[in-house]
Amino acid sequence: MLCLCFNLSSCVDDVDFEQGEAFTFYQNNTISLVFFEVDDLDFTNPVNNGYVTDVTRLDFLDDGFIQENLVALELYIEYNNTFSQDFNTTLTFLSEADEEKYPINFVINGSPDGTVEQTIHIEQVPVNMLDSIRQSIKLQVEIELIDNGMPIQGDLSLRSKADFTLEVGGESTGG
Repeated sequence: MLCLCFNLSSCVDDVDFEQGEAFTFYQNNTISLVFFEVDDLDFTNPVNNGYVTDVTRLDFLDDGFIQENLVALELYIEYNNTFSQDFNTTLTFLSEADEEKYPINFVINGSPDGTVEQTIHIEQVPVNMLDSIRQSIKLQVEIELIDNGMPIQGDLSLRSKADFTLEVGGESTGG
């Protein structure tokens, strides 16, 4: 029994407690980005003339911890459309001075029968483009109606979120 106790306690001698500082783990986070709803009046009034734009400030991108430790970013963008028309949409990450840093373009599908037509776009930001995201503080959403000759009636809603991964501990690979 004494031998067993000695062997168990002697194993602790081989543990290097200084290695804890080199330990790295990855923290996954989700945050809502932009959400809104527009209707036919937003596209038919003379001011907008078939075009809607919105700019949202993303203050979390200015956080030093996120700036230093961001290693992956995936964007989930969902439009629900009851218009018969398709739309071109561009979501652009902008700097404080409104310089384009990272654009995302795709088509929002029209509804063939007035029911909700869902368009989902998932954007995995390439690692070599993460610095562009780090240099951003705003997200601009532009939606342009593609006229198909049909009456302009319906609703269009957007909701979006960002799933980002942070490297915590060890040496950061961030910018």
